[in-house]
Amino acid sequence: MCSLRSVVNAFYEHVNRDGEDVVLEFRPRPQQDMLVACLWSAWSAPGEPDLLSFAAITDEPPVEIAAVGHDGCIIPIKPENVDAWLKPDRANLQASHAILEDRQRPYYEHKGGVELCAAAVLPTATLDWPDS
Repeated sequence: MCSLRSVVNAFYEHVNRDGEDVVLEFRPRPQQDMLVACLWSAWSAPGEPDLLSFAAITDEPPVEIAAVGHDGCIIPIKPENVDAWLKPDRANLQASHAILEDRQRPYYEHKGGVELCAAAVLPTATLDWPDS
């Protein structure tokens, strides 16, 4: 598993509204790009297609996200921590945890009932896959 960062200016989460699955869009205020802490991994097995997996790291939500019914939030890391996040000292796991704690903490506004499709989601993220 390797460290990765994704640049986003919004993220989307599903919440239950009266038994209906509703997608909410969350944007930081003031509007800004966020460097999101992520992990990626590559898996392969003989006779099977390679599998590349990617996940944004989440934590407990701030009050404004919890208030609208969601139980998690992405972790935007500070620009000065990007190099250390992308090239972690594997012998010092605590340093990676410290980066996650020393995060940006924007206020998030939300918009409800967002319809998602691939074209709507993909432009908000830039993935930089490490070379190994």
